Amino acid sequence: MKKICILLFLFIIVSNLGAQPKQNLIFSESVPNHDHSDSNLQDDIVNTPFGPALKSNIHYIDKNHHLNIKCGKVQIVKTKSGSVVDVYGNLNRTESTLEHNKYKDGWNTYAVYLTSQVNKPPTYFSAKWIVPPAPKESDQLLYFFNAVMSIDFLENGNHTDHIIQPVLQWGLSPAGGGKYWAICNWYVTNELEYFHDSLIVVKSGTLLEGVLKQTSTSNNRFSYNSSFSGYPTGLQVDNLPQILLTYIALESYGAERSDEYPTNQKIKFFDIHLETDTKNTKIPWDLYKDEKSPSVLGQFTKVINTSSDRGVVEIYFRKPYSIDGFDEIQFYPNPFIDYLHISPYRIKNRVSVFADIPITDCEIEIFDSFGKLLKNYFYANLDHEFDIDLSNLNSGLYLIKFKYDNRSHTFKIIKAG
Repeated sequence: MKKICILLFLFIIVSNLGAQPKQNLIFSESVPNHDHSDSNLQDDIVNTPFGPALKSNIHYIDKNHHLNIKCGKVQIVKTKSGSVVDVYGNLNRTESTLEHNKYKDGWNTYAVYLTSQVNKPPTYFSAKWIVPPAPKESDQLLYFFNAVMSIDFLENGNHTDHIIQPVLQWGLSPAGGGKYWAICNWYVTNELEYFHDSLIVVKSGTLLEGVLKQTSTSNNRFSYNSSFSGYPTGLQVDNLPQILLTYIALESYGAERSDEYPTNQKIKFFDIHLETDTKNTKIPWDLYKDEKSPSVLGQFTKVINTSSDRGVVEIYFRKPYSIDGFDEIQFYPNPFIDYLHISPYRIKNRVSVFADIPITDCEIEIFDSFGKLLKNYFYANLDHEFDIDLSNLNSGLYLIKFKYDNRSHTFKIIKAG
């Protein structure tokens, strides 16, 4: 009966997240509701991977310390000696809220899995993704991450949430940064204390793997470490309640237009690996903002492979468009200047029982307006985005042809002067 109640509670949480354009977060008794129209107060509010927060509630954790949850509070512990150097948090709080300034801000779109459907919590959850090209520079803040979330159910009927996230960011966050990509690990509670480790700069095209690993368990409490494979930083959190949710997500602040996201059409989280008491199972992801109901800017999440070993989830920055009904491969901009961006989608297979299948053995040809072949490319597996360098072509009209699956599609493209 208890498990049924927990599942019902989690269903309500996920449903409410999807139903609300704003994400309301709980703040302590000492933090009143602020009027966001007051520019003086705005300076004290920052945007974290778990929503808006007061700058004073952000805490840096170096590699010599870790976090421990005890009696509803977060202890900062010196790892070598085990001594507690600071304590944050208080369960006896009066609820108040601090909301996002704009309906476009917050968790734009994500995939979520209720891990309480299995008997034991995840011992390992990882995902790989490639750092995308830089977006059009403005004051936007973008977050990409996989995450695990646990919940303490309290005797007074309230609950305390805990979330751990290896995060890729673009922009200036409370952890630092600027107009470049960087990675950082975060731990947050809905007691609204925020903890992060050191920020590390990464370049576009870098392969990342965010890893959340269970390090120990005792008396139905669990310890986890958040890190990026191959990087020296990481955040250790001990004595968490059971992990109940896993996420793959896009979050943003201050991004008003679709061109303020990366030039790629999507970001692919791949080789998703989830270990529980059941091996080689499918992950029944639920989606917030899917292809049929994208966000205001056209963003959505699509599950490509539900495998718990080699899973794939794609998050789209903008809704795919079609040219004369052709939407299996997108190319833009058109007209272009030097580079034409290619973004493969899927073959709409009317015969297969699957909704769509990957594009394989694809040949891309570039012709001049007289039909002379200028460039030729072949891809055994067209499963990633890339740019075609056409900088050596003169301004004018050209043709691009895609050949695969015993079909061909030809379109006009224009190189601008």
